[in-house]
Amino acid sequence: MSSMKEILVDGKMKIGELVHVFHELFPFLALEIYQNGEPVSLDYRHYSLNYVSAIKEGKPLVITPKLSVVELEELFWNNLGIQISIFRRVGNSLLQTSFTSQWTLEHQNSRGNSIFTEFKSYD
Repeated sequence: MSSMKEILVDGKMKIGELVHVFHELFPFLALEIYQNGEPVSLDYRHYSLNYVSAIKEGKPLVITPKLSVVELEELFWNNLGIQISIFRRVGNSLLQTSFTSQWTLEHQNSRGNSIFTEFKSYD
């Protein structure tokens, strides 16, 4: 895991930067951002989060490993007006974490690492 322990997010942050630093902190998770219910493509990576926000004046938030998935989703919606989903990497696939949304990001990432290690042992 990265030496960085938290991510400060505000509306000025670029979409690509958020996705990158989230992956650095949680390499076995993926963060997906939505606008009007549709996933935001990588074409938007140079746009700020304000561009996809449903509110004008958002409040900053901090992503920490101790947050649960559901807490993070609520923070993004309540503070920035942005819908997100968290996915856990399983091999070459991504699984939505809706059934385990009470788990912390740290636990989700650790579980993804364990699954990755198990898959590697079969190679």
